[in-house]
Formats: sequence, structure tokens, C-alpha cells
Amino acid sequence: MDIPAAPSSFYVDEFNQIDDTTGAIRLRWDHSSSDVYTNNVYRENSNDTRTLLWGTPNNACFVAVRIMRGVFSGLRRFGLLVS
Repeated sequence: MDIPAAPSSFYVDEFNQIDDTTGAIRLRWDHSSSDVYTNNVYRENSNDTRTLLWGTPNNACFVAVRIMRGVFSGLRRFGLLVS
């Protein structure tokens, strides 16, 4: 089994504030050049573990975030793996 090519241009496309403590960010990326069935979006936690946030065949997803003191809370880094 071949390892699929990684998608490219992974970025935050937009942010929507829902209320004082909650928001949603839209993550986007360019599709892999390989035949990919699922794009899995992960959050990297402060202890270097990963939490699966979303799986999609598309090239975008919304992720809920907490807002504390006007900034996103608990976010270190997002990652995208394909399968």
C-alpha cells in the first residue's frame, strides 16, 4: 500500500464567534494529488498526544473552539492526515 501524498496549503479560512466563550474556525486545504478517501483533522494537545477532531472526504471543516480573554484557548496546533 502506497502512502498518499500530503495535502497542501493548510490554513484557517474564517473565524465565527458564537458567544463570549465559544467560536468556530473553518480549516481549509488543497486536496492531495493521491486518491484519498478521508482527510482526518487532529488537534495536537499540550502533552504531545493527538485528538481526532473531524474526518471528511472534502477539503474543509469547521472546528469548535473556546475563547478566553479574547484568544483561542487550548489550541496548540492542528494537523491533517490523509488515508
